[in-house]
Formats: sequence, C-alpha cells, structure tokens
Amino acid sequence: MLIKPHVKSTILKNQSIVYIPTIPKNMVIIQDNNEQKPYKFTECKSIIKSIDCGDYTIQGYEDQIVIERKEINDFYGSITHGRDRFDKMWERCKGAEFKGLLIEAKEEEVYCPCMSWSGINPNSVYGSIVGFEIKNNVHVYCNTKEMCRQRLINWLVKFYREKEKKEKM
Repeated sequence: MLIKPHVKSTILKNQSIVYIPTIPKNMVIIQDNNEQKPYKFTECKSIIKSIDCGDYTIQGYEDQIVIERKEINDFYGSITHGRDRFDKMWERCKGAEFKGLLIEAKEEEVYCPCMSWSGINPNSVYGSIVGFEIKNNVHVYCNTKEMCRQRLINWLVKFYREKEKKEKM
C-alpha cells in the first residue's frame, strides 16, 4: 500500500519514509573511482574521481564530509581481516566534520551475522559499530541499498546547505 501524505517529496511505503529533499543546483556529488557498485543519481549532478577518504563526498567540501558505503559481506570483512585497513581509513579522515558509514543491509541482518557465512560473533559486530561511532565520530546507517542511497543524499544535501548558509553570513 502506498500512501502519499501532504508533505511534498515524502512517500510512505512499506513502513519506510522516503524523503529526497530539493537538491541545490550547485551541489555536485563526487563518487570515488574505486567504488565497485556506485549509486546512480538522477536527481543531481555527480562526477567520478579519486577521493582520498571514503566513497562519496561533495565537490568543494572533499576534506569536510566523508561517506563510506559497504555491502554487508564487505562490512564483515572490514571489521575482521580488513580491520587495520578500515581503521586507517577512518584515521585519515579524522579531520572531516561529518563522517558516515552506510551498511547495505537491514539492521537485524547486520547485528545477526549468524545469517551469513561470516561466523562473526554478534557482540563483535555490535562492539565494532559502537566503536566507530564513538572513537571516530561516525554516523552509522543500516538499510537496503536504495534506502542507503537516499540517506546519503539527505546527509549530503543537509551538509551542503549548512555550509552554504555559514558562508553567506
């Protein structure tokens, strides 16, 4: 069942709220050229180029906002055998004002690795996520690929608007 409320750009669908804000005309999303399965953006301008840290950022604010995207198995690999590399990536972007981690899986899947091949203890997953949030000031969001793409756009638009507002003051 699809319900269209009175708020423009909002759709309630299967108990998920989908909101894509109006995207500023001058905002350009940068996707890292190493991104294996990049998001597609039809709502706004995007370019592909090398990024020092993360998978997505905004042109002009590359050192200030960093978003890392992980599929669930890639995430599990990043908190086990790839942990050193993952920690070094967060260390490199320590100076960014906003850091986000998108995990493309529903939260119950992420916190229950017994549903996958990984064999990771659920406490390790939970501890790793909380550690990233506290130690690296990383905002973590888990959901489907499309919901993660929408959260990415929302984070980028909000960050861009706040920076533009401050620059005009």
